[in-house]
Amino acid sequence: MRTSAITMHTTALGANYAVNEQDFHWVVCHEFEKRGWQVEDDYLGNPMRHDEKYLLINQGFAGKQRLMPFFNRQNNDDLILAIQTAGVVRGRNGFRKDKGGEKLDETEENLLEHRTDGTDAFDTLYIGTEKFPYRKIFPVSASGVL
Repeated sequence: MRTSAITMHTTALGANYAVNEQDFHWVVCHEFEKRGWQVEDDYLGNPMRHDEKYLLINQGFAGKQRLMPFFNRQNNDDLILAIQTAGVVRGRNGFRKDKGGEKLDETEENLLEHRTDGTDAFDTLYIGTEKFPYRKIFPVSASGVL
């Protein structure tokens, strides 16, 4: 059985406006378990400030953090488009991601997967793996075949 460490912020607990009667935390864990993964979720607490998150992730893309994110273009068209088109707004605490369209009805021109929800999921994944690395040791075959 494969193991997945899931990281969640408070924003994933109790929120469900785009999915169903379950919160995002349940949906993510359920989808992994449905596919045969054993889930070990990790609570990250309150979300990181936008300026800190921006700096951390951009340093990661520049190779200046412990982990450098890469995208499989064939499997992540929607995420790549969502990241490329995510807007920025200036608020009382500085700049932040424009999430104004997250709760609008889905249309053919405004698909859920192209909104900032997906980019937030990527942000949380990167922050979780960078700040809270998974430390369990698994035996690996010397042949390199699992």
